[in-house]
Amino acid sequence: MNRPLKIHFPLLGFNLSGGVRVIIRLANGLVKLGHEVRITVPASRSLPPFPLDPRVQLAALGKPLGTRIGAMVRLGLESAGWGDVLVATGFKTPFLLGFSRTLRRRKTPILYLVQGYEPVTHIGQGILSRMNRRLAHRSYFWADERLYVSHFIAEKVGLDKEPKIVSPGIDPSVFFPVAREFRTPLRVGVIAHHRHFKGFDLFLDALSRLSDIRPRIEVQILETEKPRQPFPEGVHIQKISDDRQLGDFYRHLDIFVFPSRMEGFGLPPLEAMACGCCTVISDCGGVREYARGDENCLLAPAGSSEAIASAIRRLVDHKDLLTSLARKGLETASRFTWDQTVESFERQARCLFENHRGEDKWQPEEK
Repeated sequence: MNRPLKIHFPLLGFNLSGGVRVIIRLANGLVKLGHEVRITVPASRSLPPFPLDPRVQLAALGKPLGTRIGAMVRLGLESAGWGDVLVATGFKTPFLLGFSRTLRRRKTPILYLVQGYEPVTHIGQGILSRMNRRLAHRSYFWADERLYVSHFIAEKVGLDKEPKIVSPGIDPSVFFPVAREFRTPLRVGVIAHHRHFKGFDLFLDALSRLSDIRPRIEVQILETEKPRQPFPEGVHIQKISDDRQLGDFYRHLDIFVFPSRMEGFGLPPLEAMACGCCTVISDCGGVREYARGDENCLLAPAGSSEAIASAIRRLVDHKDLLTSLARKGLETASRFTWDQTVESFERQARCLFENHRGEDKWQPEEK
């Protein structure tokens, strides 16, 4: 019988992103399967934004010397000292873990959970952006193995001929449908993110193209961060504090719009499908794991506000299509479960651990 694994997730900080949601879901699922799981994170960003199983060890590190670099170095050193498998969670963590395990004279394997194509989406702006882009490209080589949330991301990275895919799931106790009728005005919703790749500007431009049908739609915007520009007049602004309120937001909508330019997976449209929404989705990469144009959603070319506007108009004019797509979307969402996600991740982590243990330089975990 296989012994439980010690699985370590170092994080540069908790936030409300989908990537953090996936990590917390994995941690919760792995402890339920009997594994020891630790999440190490700087104390300044150590409040979990989603429910965390109390059996998951949360190690909050103080900020040394008042420097961000010092905090990152300590995060790497502390993380490399515990675990059978180290899980890299962003493009900076493979370097931190690689250097740190060398300094500690350990050979604990590094498994990189690749959730986005960070050379494009997470490099920032300004003088450091070029350096970050190079670091992000090189980070994929520092892991002993990579797991991807979608085939799209695996193709963008381009290092694995037979990539291992572990797609996120849906919690049916949070994201579930209710009986509904699609009546005018139709409620059209979007989540407001202000990073360029999230495409909120595309939604606003699409909205400006729909002035002639505005009396037939009611626009709902979920505000997740401080707005950088005024919202249009006549829209309804929503704020939430937890997943259950997010589920309520989706259930209140008839049409959910996802205008992103690039996504590793794109979990919100799948959550909206699970709540019975019809979805308009930008063809932004990772959504191809579940999105099928004119079958369970309407797909718009990435970066096209005109196509987004056209798709919304089409649904407003054809409620039979709205009903059909919502029904098919609900069927699609039911096939993505967190149990499958956790089991797939556990299988790959176990395989990496067993293969790495057979190497000459492997050192067992210190008690």
